[in-house]
Parts: sequence; structure tokens; C-alpha cells
Amino acid sequence: MTHRCPFQKRQVIYSGHAPLAVQQFVQRPRQHEKGQDLSKVPGRPGVDYPIFHSVPETSFHCGNVPAVPGIYANVETGCQAYHICHDGREGHQGASFLCANGTLFNQHEFTCDWWYNVNCAEAPALYR
Repeated sequence: MTHRCPFQKRQVIYSGHAPLAVQQFVQRPRQHEKGQDLSKVPGRPGVDYPIFHSVPETSFHCGNVPAVPGIYANVETGCQAYHICHDGREGHQGASFLCANGTLFNQHEFTCDWWYNVNCAEAPALYR
């Protein structure tokens, strides 16, 4: 049995001397995938809680938080996104993550929790 990686794509880059082969990982859509079923999540998607599929661009910046290292909810995303600000290993912005649809980042508990358990508006007051 053989397995094909649905992510792999080869790209050749010319550096002036000899071509360099670089592996890029790009997810190809799978034909058998269905849309996400949110029927078991209480509330209305996009109304009661955000439904981002990737971390959106916002004005959040690790340089504007009170302490580094730290983990911070992004209120511009309704707290579905959060950022880990640290010593620069992931770049000046740190690392960004997205809670699963139906969950938000709970700044008090430092975890993703059901949307109805999280008061996103109070997150900045809990930054430390």
C-alpha cells in the first residue's frame, strides 16, 4: 500500500549558481471533505461566536502587551485567536493560534473554552 502526502509540492529556486530544490507544504483540498458541522455547538455560528478558519490580520502586536513572555487573547477576533509573546524565536510577533469554532480563548484560564463560558471583553483587564 502506498500513501501520497497531500501537502507536498516541489519548487526550484535559482540562487545564481545552481538550482536549489525547496520543499513547500501546501495543503491541497481533498474532494471527500465536507464543511464543518456546527449543529452540535450551542448558539449561532458567526453571531454568538466567531468562526474564523485561520488567524486574521489585526492590530494586535506583542510589543503592546504588559509582559513578555505571556499568552494573550485577541479581542479583535472575539477571542477566538490568541498569541504567545516570547523572546522572538517565532519572530517579533510571537506565535498565533486559533481556538476551534465554538470555543474562545479564556484569558483567566489560559485555555480555549466554550464561547458561553468566556467574557472576551474582560480579557485585556486580565493581561499580566
